[in-house]
Amino acid sequence: MRNVQDILLVLIILISHNVSGQVESSLSSRQQKIGIYASYDEYVNNTTSKTVPFKIRQVTKNYEDGSMRFWFNYDVIDSSERPKNVYALFDGLYLYLAFNDTVFNVFQFAGRYPYTIRQTLHVEKSAKWDDTEDRTEIEDNIIYINGKGKSFSATAQSVGVLLLKSDKALLKEFEKEPKYNNAVFLRYLEELNKRHPL
Repeated sequence: MRNVQDILLVLIILISHNVSGQVESSLSSRQQKIGIYASYDEYVNNTTSKTVPFKIRQVTKNYEDGSMRFWFNYDVIDSSERPKNVYALFDGLYLYLAFNDTVFNVFQFAGRYPYTIRQTLHVEKSAKWDDTEDRTEIEDNIIYINGKGKSFSATAQSVGVLLLKSDKALLKEFEKEPKYNNAVFLRYLEELNKRHPL
C-alpha cells in the first residue's frame, strides 16, 4: 500500500509561467518613481516619502520535507536606517508589495489595480519502496490589489465586487460571461486598469 503524503509548496516569489523563473513585468504608461512607498496612496500618487537607497534580493529557504520557498527582501545600501511600515518597493523594473516587514511579493502588472499570478506546487510523494516518481501539479492563483490597497485572491465573487465598486459598466460585461476562470479574471483586471490608469 502506498504511503502518500501531500506537500504544499507555496512559491511566495509569485513567478510567471516561464520555466526560468524570470518575472515578466508590465507597467502602466506613466514613469513610476524608484523608491519606497509607505502606503497604497503613495504608490497611486507616485510620491515616495522614504528615499533611502535599497537593493532587492531573493531569499530561498529549503525545508526538511524537500520543499522550498522563495520570496524577496531588500537591503539598505548605505548607513541609512531601514524604514518601517513599508507598503511597496519599486526598483525601476518591478513592483514589490509587502507581505510583512521581511517578505515582499513581486507583482507582474503595476497599475492602479496591481495583479500577479501566484503558483502553488502540489507534490504527491510516492512511498520510499515505490519506484513511481513523485507527481507534481502547479496551481495558478491570481492575486490583485483593490482600490484601497488590500490584496485579494481572484474569484468570481471578489472580482465582481471589485468591478461593482470601480466600474459598473464593466461589471455588466463580466456578469454575461458563460464561465469564470483565471483567463477571464486576467482579462477583466487588464481592462479595468486600461479604463482607470494611474
